[in-house]
Amino acid sequence: LAVIYRAQGNVKLAEILAAKVFASLQEKIGAEHSYTLSAGSSLASTWNELGRLKEAEELLDQLISVKVGKFGPEHPSTIETTAVLAAVYYNQKRFADAESLQTYILQVRERTLDSEHGFTWTSKLNLAAIYTQQHRIKEAEDIELQVVDFRKERYGLKHELTLTALSNLAMTFRSQKKWAEEEKALSQVVLGRIEVLGPEHPNTLTSIQALANNFLSQQLPQKAEPLLRKMVEARSRRSDYGPAHPSTLASRNSLAWTYFDQGKHVEAESMQLQTIAEGQKFLGESH
Repeated sequence: LAVIYRAQGNVKLAEILAAKVFASLQEKIGAEHSYTLSAGSSLASTWNELGRLKEAEELLDQLISVKVGKFGPEHPSTIETTAVLAAVYYNQKRFADAESLQTYILQVRERTLDSEHGFTWTSKLNLAAIYTQQHRIKEAEDIELQVVDFRKERYGLKHELTLTALSNLAMTFRSQKKWAEEEKALSQVVLGRIEVLGPEHPNTLTSIQALANNFLSQQLPQKAEPLLRKMVEARSRRSDYGPAHPSTLASRNSLAWTYFDQGKHVEAESMQLQTIAEGQKFLGESH
C-alpha cells in the first residue's frame, strides 16, 4: 500500500505506513529478516523524497551493513539499497560521494545483470544526473540521449521511465541554455505525465513548473502565465502542499512577476499580497 501511495505522489501517507510496517516487522520477525530489511529500504526512500536526509542516511548505513554481511556486497538487494544511499548523497549535494557509489553500482550491474538490463540503464541515468551537477555536461548529455533512445524503443514515449529520462535531459539542456531543446523535451514530458500520472500528480506539477521556467528564460511571460496559474491552483488544492506550502508560494511569486512583466500591475500586486499573507501564515510574520 505504501508503494501505491508513493506512486500516486502521496509521500507523507506512504511514510506513515512504511514507518508502521518497519517497526512492526522489527518487533515480530527481527531486524535482520529480509522482509524487515526491505521495509527499511522503503522507509529510507520515502525519507529521501521528503528531505529527511540525515535520517535516511543513518538508516541506510545500518541496512547496507546488515545486507553486506547477510547477502554479500553485490547481491541485488544490497545494490538496490546502496542506490538509495547514492540518491541521498545526491540530494545532500555530496556529488563526489554519489558519483563513487553510482559508478560502483553501474559496474556491478553491468557485470552481474547485463549492459542492456533496465536497472543498468537506470544506473547510467543516475550517473548522468551527477555529471550535470558537476558541470560535466557533455558526458551527461551523451548518456541521457542514449537512455532516452533505449527507453523509447523498449517502453514507448509515454512510459514514466522514458519521461524521467527526458526530464533529466531537459535539465542538462537548461544548464547549457539550450532553450528550444529544453522546451521540446519538457513539452513531451508534460503531455506524457498528464496522460499517464494525471494533471495534479507531483511529478506532473514539477514538469509544468520547469516548462514555465523555460518560457520565463525565453522572455515569454505570456506562455508561462497559464502554466503558473495551473500550478498555483493545483498545489493549493493538494493536501500535501496547500496554499501556504513553500512550493506553492514560489509558484505564486513567479506568477506575480509574470503579471508584472506583461504590464498587469494590478494582478501582480494582488498576487504578491496573497503570497505575503499565505507566507506569514506558514513562516510567521518575522520571517
